[in-house]
Amino acid sequence: MARKQTATKGQLQRRAVLDAAAKLFSERGFGGTNMLDVAKALNVSRPAVYYYFSNKESILSALVEEVTVHSEQLAAAIAKVKAEPVDALYEMVWNYASFVMTNPLIFRTTERDEIHLDDNAKTVSKRAKRALLDQFRLTVDRAIKAGKFRPVDPGVAALAIIGMCNWCAWWFVPKGRLSHEQIADQLADMAVSSLLNGEGMPDRRRLFLSALADAETALARLEKLARR
Repeated sequence: MARKQTATKGQLQRRAVLDAAAKLFSERGFGGTNMLDVAKALNVSRPAVYYYFSNKESILSALVEEVTVHSEQLAAAIAKVKAEPVDALYEMVWNYASFVMTNPLIFRTTERDEIHLDDNAKTVSKRAKRALLDQFRLTVDRAIKAGKFRPVDPGVAALAIIGMCNWCAWWFVPKGRLSHEQIADQLADMAVSSLLNGEGMPDRRRLFLSALADAETALARLEKLARR
């Protein structure tokens, strides 16, 4: 029993170090932060921080790995259990956007300071990011082949969706007008709606596109008459 309690306490303390460092990296930059700063932020001794991490580079590596690897694993798990690709994409966007919005400091830090990673950490991060992109791309491709989505480039669509989610780390306000769940709902709906083909589109969007096509046809006829 004592071992279990000690392990839990250690995990909490390690988590506190990561969170404090992420906040400092975000505020001061990686170069402007040292291990003593992290210790002071936690009101602990420097050796207490060194117990969990050998240097600030190892803290950054842990933060980046946590974000990139967890994101990919989350998307992979959803894609595996959701047979219907449209539903799978909706849930993938919702969960990824929510993860970004509940960990904004870590996402901002990893995006800005990733250049300071060692080669091994860079490899881990790059592999996880590629795997995340592949999960989104393959899910979009499945929906296209199933006739649910328009025949767009799956890679471009996946990059656009991931980018939309990533930006939440910069503009989301935790105590703002909308909760992260509400925003995730809207982002997931926007991602799916932007890809649905004519048969799967909401009535309002289908009518809008039909009216736009009619207007373009009428304009072409007017231009043809004007040239006579």
